[in-house]
Amino acid sequence: MDPHQVFPSGPIMRKPADGRPRSPENLLKDWLSEPSGTPLIESMQQFKLEENFIRAGMDNLKDRTWLGSGGSNPRLALEMMENRIAILTAATDEYCKLTMNLGWDVDTVEKSATMLMPYLDVSERTCYTYYGHQYRSMQYAEIILDSKSVIGDERSLILLGVLLHDLGKIGVPGSLLRKAGKLVGKEKESIRKHPEYSSIIINKVITEATSKGSPIRTHGDRIAEIAYTHHEQISGKGYPRGLAKEQIDIGGRIAGLCDSIEAMSAKRIYGELNPATFIEVAAEATKQLNNQFNGDLVHNFLSAAGCEAVLKRIFKIIESAGGFP
Repeated sequence: MDPHQVFPSGPIMRKPADGRPRSPENLLKDWLSEPSGTPLIESMQQFKLEENFIRAGMDNLKDRTWLGSGGSNPRLALEMMENRIAILTAATDEYCKLTMNLGWDVDTVEKSATMLMPYLDVSERTCYTYYGHQYRSMQYAEIILDSKSVIGDERSLILLGVLLHDLGKIGVPGSLLRKAGKLVGKEKESIRKHPEYSSIIINKVITEATSKGSPIRTHGDRIAEIAYTHHEQISGKGYPRGLAKEQIDIGGRIAGLCDSIEAMSAKRIYGELNPATFIEVAAEATKQLNNQFNGDLVHNFLSAAGCEAVLKRIFKIIESAGGFP
């Protein structure tokens, strides 16, 4: 069996490489001072992504919702901008820590971070939930990995995959991501391409940031596969490849569960749908045991939530997404 289908029995413990990357604030400085998004557009073109993808990405760059402008409430706009900067900074910091734990050299960490974070920023700005969906999904993944005592390289790779799982939404029209009604025909087809887009972006960025033959590219393959499989289902009825059970990377199974937990419990910034409470989320996850979600992972998450400290942690994540525990 592929070792990525189950957690390794003896996770690798690795000391971080010597040196540390620049602060997240410094790594983000150029991107945040370039509101037109020119570097990101050039990146998409350099990677030769599909024209429709690039066009949608350019349109999504114009979304001002989380940029502290627009609307009739200046105070709210400022709060939204501050929230965006805080989460983007935290996500960048986590990315650097996780990749350093994998033994990546500082140059690769910095170069890949400065290329990936703009994709994460725009994909978050155009989504239907509060900014930070991927970061909060990673926080839920930490709870599951803690419950299974997963450490070392396996932990870092899975958390990176969850942190970056929705990058591909940058190339999906924002109007579809925020559509209140049911998606039909080509709309559904467009949405269902985002896991593949996420995988492509991750692989291209890490390839660009490393030298030929670097072992880091193997890490990139794994992180990309986790992102690629986060909408597959245990039943085989997921997308984009219709994988089932152990065909789905264990990290992809975790990403799929955490993605759903976060999406259900977070407040929508568009539309009238209210966020689910934790009890409702738990009920839906239980309902989908061994259908959409891996049963063991759901049990791990709910069992961990039985600890008061963990439950408080979960409630804090939900509240940070505008939800109601």
